[in-house]
Amino acid sequence: MAETSWTLDTPDGFKIYGVLQTPAKKKNTKAILHIHGLGANAYNYASTRMAQTFIKHGYDVIRPNLYSWKKGARSLIDCTIAVHAQDIQTIVKHFKKKYKKLYATGHSYGGPSLMTADINQFDAVSLWDPSYIPQKSISKDDFIKAGNLRIWRTGLNNAVSKEFVDESQLFDREHARKLSKKCKIPLQVIYGDKESFWIGEGESFHTYAKGPTDERVIKTSQHSFYEEGSTETLLRYTKKWFDQF
Repeated sequence: MAETSWTLDTPDGFKIYGVLQTPAKKKNTKAILHIHGLGANAYNYASTRMAQTFIKHGYDVIRPNLYSWKKGARSLIDCTIAVHAQDIQTIVKHFKKKYKKLYATGHSYGGPSLMTADINQFDAVSLWDPSYIPQKSISKDDFIKAGNLRIWRTGLNNAVSKEFVDESQLFDREHARKLSKKCKIPLQVIYGDKESFWIGEGESFHTYAKGPTDERVIKTSQHSFYEEGSTETLLRYTKKWFDQF
């Protein structure tokens, strides 16, 4: 197994940093692009396990950091879902020509980020407990105003931009359904069921999609699929879905 670092320039002057997992000797013709969730990075547990294990099954794994401490990279305060979608397009443009098939996984906020990008450019997609309606998970009351910044009152007190919060308020159920209806490629949604927020909505991005769909629930898992046995089940469902296409 080989892990290599890569860097791409964005059209608006930033740099995207990421890692690519490949076999040490042979060349795979398929790849999976993983889009991490809000406040996360390329090295979250489930995506790292996928990168370490899927290469022997014929899939390279591409993991970008949507924001980073490295020189020229975006900070979280530079980001919105629309910006994530723009960066996804930059990454796909670079990597798609290198593979016969390109798939995508998106965890949490990575779900709406992928759906806002050109979702139909992938051969199949698996969304891991995606944030279906950001309007419901982000409230203006959760933030302290500091100029153009908005600081979360709880947790790590992460800062985001006013544009980020304003965008989330427009991302309602109607908007989510519009994105779902545009999707024509095979789309899977895997819920974490233990104390899950999104499974209670009764629908997600696959509900109104036009192509093949699949819905799975991992009852032992919370949102990030860290629990014992949950990661293995998540990756098994994901691989089984992609293997069909």
